[in-house]
Amino acid sequence: MAIVATLPGLNLFSSLPPNDPNPSSNPPPQPPIPIPKYPPPLKCRKHSPQPPKPQANPALKTFHNRSKYYWRVKDGVITSDGDRSVVVGESGVSYLLPGAPFEFQFSYSETPKAKPLAIREPAFLPFAPPTMPRPWTGKAPLKTSKKKKNIPLFESPLRA
Repeated sequence: MAIVATLPGLNLFSSLPPNDPNPSSNPPPQPPIPIPKYPPPLKCRKHSPQPPKPQANPALKTFHNRSKYYWRVKDGVITSDGDRSVVVGESGVSYLLPGAPFEFQFSYSETPKAKPLAIREPAFLPFAPPTMPRPWTGKAPLKTSKKKKNIPLFESPLRA
């Protein structure tokens, strides 16, 4: 092989192999898995043109009359528990608590300053229970101090 490489004018990699003069004489081989034949898309099919149905917006859909959800809300007190009550008015849902400095409004489920059309969940007062042991101040009660109790671990019986 060393002799062939030293011969002048002979280069084994100088030219490409000759091209086939009839490259398309034979059809290409079939794939091993047949290609599925799908019907043409619906847009290309020629049928009698049907007018499209107007799609209603789901937000504008009316609720079912026997449904447990979305009952219409009337102005006034929805629920009441003694002096505490949930009130619906023009300014939205309000929570009235006895002794509270103001009327509580706007939780995460309501819009401020807008009367709700309906309420999904039953109205309840998410604040303190009606039997509060102290007057309402708007703050959590102070923590009671716990006195450290001395536990006699190494007490001698002679000490008296």
